[in-house]
Amino acid sequence: MAQLTIDESAATALGQEAPDEQRRGFWTAGAGVFVLWNAFTLAGALLGAALGDPRRFGLDGAAVGQLAEWRLGNRWLHVEVSRWYCGRRG
Repeated sequence: MAQLTIDESAATALGQEAPDEQRRGFWTAGAGVFVLWNAFTLAGALLGAALGDPRRFGLDGAAVGQLAEWRLGNRWLHVEVSRWYCGRRG
């Protein structure tokens, strides 16, 4: 049950007004994330093993680059959402 009780399932449930829709949103989001997370983890493990040495493709720094982009992207998104929420559109 703990794997289903995540931010996404809670947010989906809270975004609905009717109690039956809240339950459906909670279970659908939780189960969807659980299934897809595990499926793509398995796919990544299988494909990662098939790739061999990631340095052959220049992928040894890809994770660091992706993490940096993700953090910078989230910082921009946080600022934009804060501006919108506080009514300071620019």
